[in-house]
Amino acid sequence: MTRVLPYWHDHIAADLLAGKKVIVCAHGNSIRAICKHFDNLTEEEVINLNIPTALPLVYELDQDLRPIKHYYLATDEELKAKLEAVANQGKVKKPEGVGAAAKAKEDKVRVGGGFCC
Repeated sequence: MTRVLPYWHDHIAADLLAGKKVIVCAHGNSIRAICKHFDNLTEEEVINLNIPTALPLVYELDQDLRPIKHYYLATDEELKAKLEAVANQGKVKKPEGVGAAAKAKEDKVRVGGGFCC
C-alpha cells in the first residue's frame, strides 16, 4: 500500500480525472493493494483474495473515483476455471511419511494474482 497508493494518487487518478482511460497491468500484490483501497478490505480479506492471472478486472468508478462496481471480462465458466486454477496452484501434495511440520508449512501457502506469498 505504501508504494501503490502514492502512484495511484499521483498518476492513475490524475489521468482518470483528466478523462483518460487507464489500464493497470501489475504484479499480484499491487493489484491486491488497489483492490484493498477500492473495496475497503481488511488485511485478512486481502490475503484470501483470489485474483486470476491474465484476466482483466474492471472497476467502474464515479466522478470522485469511488467504485460503482467491478467485474472480470470473462464468461462465468472462464472465471470459474481461472479461479480454480489459481486456488489449485497453492495445493502441494504431501509426500508419504512427511510429518506435521511439513503439513503446517503446506497449509500456509497462499496464491493470488499468479504468485505465492
